[in-house]
Parts: sequence; C-alpha cells; structure tokens
Amino acid sequence: MGQISRFLIPKGFTLAVLPELDDLTVGGLLMGFGIESTSHIHGLFQEICVEYEVVLGDGRVVIVRPDNEYSDLFYALPWSYGTLGMVVSATLKVIPCKPYIRLSYRRFDKMDNLHKALSEVSMKRDAQNALFIEALAYSVDSGVLMTGSFTDSPNPQPTDPKGTRYENISLWFKKYFYVHVEEVAAPLKGDGSDEVVEIIPLRAYYHRHTRSIFWEMPHIIPFADQVWFRYLLGWAMPPNINLIKASQTNAIRKMWMEQFAVQDMLVPISDMKDCIQLMDREFGIYPMWLCPHLVVNHSQRGLVQPSKKCPESAPWEMYVDIGIYGPPTRRPYDHTKSMRATEAYVRSKQGYQGLYAMCYMDRTEFREMFNHDLYDKCRVKYGATDKFPEMFDKTCVRPSF
Repeated sequence: MGQISRFLIPKGFTLAVLPELDDLTVGGLLMGFGIESTSHIHGLFQEICVEYEVVLGDGRVVIVRPDNEYSDLFYALPWSYGTLGMVVSATLKVIPCKPYIRLSYRRFDKMDNLHKALSEVSMKRDAQNALFIEALAYSVDSGVLMTGSFTDSPNPQPTDPKGTRYENISLWFKKYFYVHVEEVAAPLKGDGSDEVVEIIPLRAYYHRHTRSIFWEMPHIIPFADQVWFRYLLGWAMPPNINLIKASQTNAIRKMWMEQFAVQDMLVPISDMKDCIQLMDREFGIYPMWLCPHLVVNHSQRGLVQPSKKCPESAPWEMYVDIGIYGPPTRRPYDHTKSMRATEAYVRSKQGYQGLYAMCYMDRTEFREMFNHDLYDKCRVKYGATDKFPEMFDKTCVRPSF
C-alpha cells in the first residue's frame, strides 16, 4: 500500500479503499481481509476490485469479472486465502483525490453517544457526508470520533473552527497517532458538541498507524516513543515484522501467542456496544479500533454476506470492525477461552473474524461463520479440491512449540 499511495497521490488519484499499513499487499487484502476509513462508502477492499487474473488448479490462466463466464468465481474469491486459485494480477478502482485531508476530532465520554454518532455519520449518503470515518475507544465508556474529507490547501479556511491548524503527523519525531488523538481531544467536551480540526497531508493520514503498527510498538520496542528515540531513530520505525518473527525463539513465539491478542471482529454496527463490552470483559485491551464498513448484498453470495436481519432487497448492511492489538489486562486470562467466547458471540450476530490472526473455531463453527455454498461449488468446478488446501485448513492451523 505504501508504494501505491506514493505513486498515485502525486498524480491526483488514490485507491477508493487504501488500508493504512505500508507493507500490506494487494493480493493479501483481496484474498484475505482489507478495510479503511472509507469503507463505510466503498465497502471492504475486495469491493474495489473489478477484475482478477487467476491461475486455476488445472493450470489455465483466466480473466475473472462479475460479467463474464467466471462471475461465480469472482464472488467466491474474496476471503478465500488462495484456496480457489492463484491471483496473479488485479484491476482496482481509483478515485480523484486532493493533497490534504481536513480531519475533525470529537470526544465522547459515554459509549452510547459514541455508538450513536458513529452510526449516524456512517449511514449518511448525502454530498456533505464524511469520506473518512473511524473512532478509537480508549475505555469501555469513552472514545474519539474522527471524520475527514479532502481539501486542496494546508491552510485553515474561514469556516473552520478556531484553532484549526496544519499537522504533518508522519514526521519521524512525532508521537504515535493514537497518542496524538487522545491528547488533541483531551480539552474537548465529552458530549461530542465541539471539535478540533487539523489539516493533514493525505499520504500521512493514510499511513497514520504504520509507525506504531496501530498500538503494538510499545510492546515490541517499549522505549520507541520516548523523545530521545523518536528524534534519533524514529525515522527507522517500524521495524520489519517478518524479521522480528524470524528471529523469535519458540518460547518467545509461544509467549506472544498466549499473552498477546491481535484480532479484528466484524459485526453489524447495531451490535457494536455489546461487542465492545464483551471484548472489554474478555481482554481489556485499549485503544480499540472502530471502523465502519459496508457488507454488500451481492446477487451471488460469497464467504462474507450481510446478516439475516438485513432485508433481501437492501443493497448493503453497515458493519463495524472492532480491532484489538496488544496484551490483555484481564486477570486471570485464558487466551483460548476468551477467544472462543468472542468468536461464539461474533457468530451469533452473523459477524466475521479477520483470518490473518489466530482462529480457535472448529470446522463446523468455521463453516457457520463463513457461507461456504458458492465456495464449495467453485472448489469443485475449477479443480481446486486436489490442488489447494481448504480455507479452514489454511487459516486455522494450530502451531506446535
């Protein structure tokens, strides 16, 4: 994503959904799971793909589109993790953009009010709707809602509130973005009635969570956010995660698995508050990332589809991604028990779990969460059954130490 944003933005374009971490890849986001703060308008990352080039199990290379003979495969591919074929290229939607974003911060001291505000602004479909929406929950009762839109100039406009300023959050010596958000919003009223506005370079905004890997860096390099480190070595952040993983011993890897939780749970936005309360009881990890997104109601339903409470005629249903990244604070803590309780709740709401992380479901539970009807047909039809592993077998592996 870092290479794409560096190439497109100077030309006045951007991906309609551009996930925030630099090292995320197109293939991984299409076959796995991708989301950004524009997903309340454009949906998950797979919704911006208009064409795949795929190598099938029998060796054929085919062009897959929603309007050709491979339309079933087009809708089955997202979230399939390379178990239907090998995607070798993709055509993605781009949209015009401007060089800066006007980002508004509002603080809420009651989760009911944050939930209501996030739901309302996400559901709007008028010309004044925010293009970028996300929230950070700093406790089970409080959080900051951020809404943004493109702007041409780094200078505040006459209509902006007093105190609006330019802020380049990507400079190497700056504090992590989640820390910056909490500090910026601290002086605000807790009812969301006032706001702070910053003008931020667009590319800096897109990759706002990269340096801190959301809020995992304090647990990887604890002193990396200290002033001396940020000024001297902040330019080197973040470290290469693959290198860190490769250098870990089995004991350290086991400790990270059992004492660290990295999960994204996608539930209907109407269930956001209840899900946050559950994850607070089970994990107590803050901040929590709250990112609203569409789940599109396609004519051919793939692995991810709207919940049963979504009318058949509705074009989409609004969900929210609730992300936790860090060591749980609840004691006593049983990682497997807490994960299974959370997965069971998400299944009960017809929600979904991001499968880049550890999954603790059995095969039956997994098939309950993800609609396998079209996937199973395409596995047989396109010769994948004896060439590629099943999705469950690829994503729900239990490491041994």
